[in-house]
Amino acid sequence: TKPDLIGPGSEEEVLAVLQNERKHLNLGYVMVKCRSQADLNQSMSVSKAREAEAKFFSTHEYWGKCDPSLTGVVQLTRRLTTLLVGRIQLALPIIKWELQNELE
Repeated sequence: TKPDLIGPGSEEEVLAVLQNERKHLNLGYVMVKCRSQADLNQSMSVSKAREAEAKFFSTHEYWGKCDPSLTGVVQLTRRLTTLLVGRIQLALPIIKWELQNELE
């Protein structure tokens, strides 16, 4: 959550992790840039933070070259929503069946 603090020379390793080539996770990674303490102290709104995050990733020397689906809170939200909807779709028929059995 602090891609702006990654030290020079570490970017390639971080990029390999982000692209799920190192430290593999089944669901992969999404890099986000949260508001800094200075941003919070200045009462930066969430919408302004999303704009700043998008600009940071699109213009960064390394992160600007990677797949945009791997960066940003918007992408993380989409991926988590898709995951949640899928889990609900799997669980709902079982819950419905259990409720019907209880009512009979």
